[in-house]
Amino acid sequence: MIDVCFSDSEKGILNEFLNHKEQKSISKEYLGYASDLYDALSAPSEKIFSIRYYLDRFHISDDVFESERIELLNHFYPRACNAKRRYNIIKNDIDYIIREAENGNTIRIWYFHVGYSLCGMYYIVSRLKNINANIILIPYPDRSLDAWSFADPWEIKYMLTSAHSASAEELETYSAKWKKLCSENSELRVVENDEVISVNDDYFDELVYSCADEKPIHYVHLLGVSLGRIGDAGNFALDGFVCDRINEMIDRGLFKVIGQHEPEFEYEDLYPLLIIEKTKN
Repeated sequence: MIDVCFSDSEKGILNEFLNHKEQKSISKEYLGYASDLYDALSAPSEKIFSIRYYLDRFHISDDVFESERIELLNHFYPRACNAKRRYNIIKNDIDYIIREAENGNTIRIWYFHVGYSLCGMYYIVSRLKNINANIILIPYPDRSLDAWSFADPWEIKYMLTSAHSASAEELETYSAKWKKLCSENSELRVVENDEVISVNDDYFDELVYSCADEKPIHYVHLLGVSLGRIGDAGNFALDGFVCDRINEMIDRGLFKVIGQHEPEFEYEDLYPLLIIEKTKN
């Protein structure tokens, strides 16, 4: 049994659930319509993989896939060689998943309804759809909440009612969605009305701008409020991406820098210690 998710925090939570018998204790009565998958859902994991490619960002067409993933991973590592190494580790993990599927192992894919997770699911499905593998899709059950990474491992056994074996038609549909996103090859993908769509990098700019009133605001406070509002709208954004958008709006003259401040809490100095203000039109 091979498990796939799309962030390291999800991997940790799933490990706690899947590989600790006293926490799991799945009962058929908890599974509802998924009760026919009792054996597959109650089996421990042989390996859990975090495919941390964040496929909602940067270009994804085949000709630039590797270079764009490495460019994205560069945001997480101070040295370029480490981003390249991480890309290759994830690539090798995907190759392993494919080999296991070819050998008849069951693949469980855990995802939730935000861009990077849905894109990750589409991508993995597109790599597996011609193998005739047993693929179990396990969506997070409540789209108004967060993600598997925020779930209590003790509670996951109650959250599997939407798990199901993927049909050939479903695999074809998700694979086609991935192919369409690749052909559009935008810089950013978001979720609207439960569908992943391709958009421009400035998609969130209006929302971010609206998070500041006419008073001066600390850069980091604008960042935090913006991330929260993006989440409330059913999407996810990395803090570095929102920082890039704020910087772009400063460069365009929508905000002006009026001063600096001392850090007020731990790690605040990871971000610009600027005081900014909307410009008067």
